[in-house]
Amino acid sequence: ASNLGIILFSAVGGLAGKLTTAQVPVELSLVMVAGSIPAAQLGAMVSRRMRPRVLRYALAAVVGAAALRIWWGVLT
Repeated sequence: ASNLGIILFSAVGGLAGKLTTAQVPVELSLVMVAGSIPAAQLGAMVSRRMRPRVLRYALAAVVGAAALRIWWGVLT
């Protein structure tokens, strides 16, 4: 529990610093938060109904696709 408290205070401090220097697009952030709330609920429902092995493969596919996209951006 103490690690979570440290992370919380660090995150709040970092967010405050980024907001005061206008490094965070507030409107875009609000849209992302609004979209992530129902998506999290949907993800929770799906994860309850799927087998853990399928979820592991799906996560591996997403991470692999992200890695390929990053490397594509680096190499091109």
